[in-house]
Amino acid sequence: MSGGLPRLKPRVLVVDDDPTSRYVVEHDLLNLGAEVLVAADGKEGLRMLLDNVLDLDLLVTDLEMPGMDGMALVRMVRAEGGEGDLPILVISGWLDPEVRSALHALGAAVVDKGDGANTVAASARRLLASRGWHIVDGKAQAPR
Repeated sequence: MSGGLPRLKPRVLVVDDDPTSRYVVEHDLLNLGAEVLVAADGKEGLRMLLDNVLDLDLLVTDLEMPGMDGMALVRMVRAEGGEGDLPILVISGWLDPEVRSALHALGAAVVDKGDGANTVAASARRLLASRGWHIVDGKAQAPR
């Protein structure tokens, strides 16, 4: 967390080129009490990530996007960016076992969109808890 007053909500960046998926994920995260930033593709997501990396608690990205896909974004964050602590959740409607393994090797959690929005929300809740955030009845309790 950067200087100043402590945040009252976890901050999450959602990167997805599909407006419907982006809206659903954003809505689910808002229901968890998070502050949500959204980007429509990997390049915009990377710019937003660079501007906010010290204040982000979670990155949620789609895998298949034009231009910079989710795998490239995760690699940029982990390898080139050196950001090994930021939890990353990759969501996709298509998950090849080799791609899943590669994402896990980069320290990303992976969720199949076909498993439903509750799976995305549950994974996000778990990853936010790894950063000290606890979600109770849609209200985030800040890390102590």
